[in-house]
Amino acid sequence: MKTFIKNILKTAFVALLLTGGASFAAAGTFDNNPANSSTRFVSIASNDSANSANQNDSFSVNIPNYGDTDEFTVFIDFRNEGSGTITNTRGKFNNITNLITNGTITGTLTGNNATNSGLNDQAYLQNLPQDFEIEFVNAYIENTHGTTDPQFCAGYNRNDPVSESQLFGSGANIGDLDDYQNGWCDQGYVVANFRIENTGQAPLNVEIRTNNATNVDENSAVLNGEVEDGNDVDVFF
Repeated sequence: MKTFIKNILKTAFVALLLTGGASFAAAGTFDNNPANSSTRFVSIASNDSANSANQNDSFSVNIPNYGDTDEFTVFIDFRNEGSGTITNTRGKFNNITNLITNGTITGTLTGNNATNSGLNDQAYLQNLPQDFEIEFVNAYIENTHGTTDPQFCAGYNRNDPVSESQLFGSGANIGDLDDYQNGWCDQGYVVANFRIENTGQAPLNVEIRTNNATNVDENSAVLNGEVEDGNDVDVFF
C-alpha cells in the first residue's frame, strides 16, 4: 500500500545544526561536509543520481496539471574525518512533521565514539501546493569501506535497500567508519527517493446542451440548459 504524506510547503532557508556530544580522546568525528560544498551534508536533487549527492539546498517542482508526477531524491552524506573509528553509524530522516508542515526534510547522522555524535542538517522543497501528495518510493545506502590497499577506495557499493520504517525510525545502518586516509575510504550516502503527485482539482468532464430560451418578452427571458453526461456538478449561465 502506498504511503502518502499531505504536504504544506513554505520557502525556507537551509540551516545547519550541530549538536555536540561527549568528547573522547583520539575519537573520530563526522565530516559535516564530505563533498566540500557550501550546502553541507544533506542535499536534494530532481532524481536519483548514483554516487553523487549533487549538493543542492532545495528542489522546486513544476507539475501544473492534475495527475502530473515528479520524483526527487534526498541524500545524507557521511565520512569519518577524525582520528579513531566511529561505531554503529546510522543515517536517518527525522522530524517528518516538518515535511508535512513546512517542506523541510531533516537528516541526522549518529554514531559512537564521535566527538559530535549527532549531526543535523536540512533540505527543503519549494512550490508545492497544500493538496499535492508525496509518496515514499525506496531508500538504500551507497558506501565504501576502506582497507590498507588504496585501490579499494575507488568505488561505491550499492547496499541492500533501506525500509521506510528504518529510514524514519532507527536509521539506516551504515556500519563502522574507520579513519583510513583521513576517512576518504569510509564514506558514502544514504539515498531516499520520493514521488510527488498533483492531486489538486480534477478537470471537469461534462457534456452540456443549451436549449431554446422560453418566456421571452420585452424585458426578460428564461435561459434553459442541461447536463447530458459527466460529473455531478453545478452548471450555470
